Amino acid sequence: MTSEDVTLIAVSYFGADDAFALLESLLAQDEKKWTLLIVDNTDDSTQRARLDELRAVDSRVDVMRAPGNLGYLGGAAWALEQRPPAGDAAVLNTDLVLMGPGALRQLAQAARAGSDIGMIAPSVISERSGRDQNPHLAAPPSVRISVLRALSMSTPLLAQSTIYASTLLSRKSEARRVPDKAESRAEIYAPHGSFLYFTAEYLRRGGSLRHPLFLFAEEVFVAEECLNAGLKVLFEPSIKILHREHANTGVRRPRLLLKASGRATRYVLSTAWTRRRRMRATQQQIQRIGGISS
Repeated sequence: MTSEDVTLIAVSYFGADDAFALLESLLAQDEKKWTLLIVDNTDDSTQRARLDELRAVDSRVDVMRAPGNLGYLGGAAWALEQRPPAGDAAVLNTDLVLMGPGALRQLAQAARAGSDIGMIAPSVISERSGRDQNPHLAAPPSVRISVLRALSMSTPLLAQSTIYASTLLSRKSEARRVPDKAESRAEIYAPHGSFLYFTAEYLRRGGSLRHPLFLFAEEVFVAEECLNAGLKVLFEPSIKILHREHANTGVRRPRLLLKASGRATRYVLSTAWTRRRRMRATQQQIQRIGGISS
């Protein structure tokens, strides 16, 4: 058992109905020291009533009305500022279910495996395909790949075409039942955004949830926060989360979301350039030190 509560922040945008299954899986956990904060990003009376039903189920559940739609990480950051966690914190979609009564305990134990661990990435199993959505990114995207991605998403028309094409390729890959990307514990770059588990060390070292974008590229943002803090992201496939994938943006997206996708790819490109410059500066410094010592 953990010595401190695990704070789970479920960000809901018309996801109240899904949150009931999430809460049911939490109530079945053998780890009882948890708090579920549900951030309501809507101004919908039906959603409000459904979420109030959840609050009445257990005293560890609270519903927080966001002052407008703050986005995914934006809503979570706002909640953590209002209710600072005592220990670990997780940011998640409402359409998730913890698989097995030991999942939350195992997450907390994995977080204590080393003082340099910033995030835990469990297996996030897609209910649609049966495949693991982690690791989301095993390694940082290169500048070349980031440039190509940014170009393909540079206009709403190109972005929509790219989304159609990538969805088609993904479905063909699922039909071939490609084996899972990883089967054992490993250090990775970025976890899947539907379930982001932050260790207390991440928060102690100043790791932020204040993503500069309203939507998308949350995984790259938190991965870079870990790198900047000298922390690792640990993939732990023995811990299972079911992703029912009810809360998603869909294949055909409105123009507003297509523009947001374009901004996200440009953000990822900027982080790739920054990472490259930092690596080159480090290499030059090592060469200078080597020259002095010789």
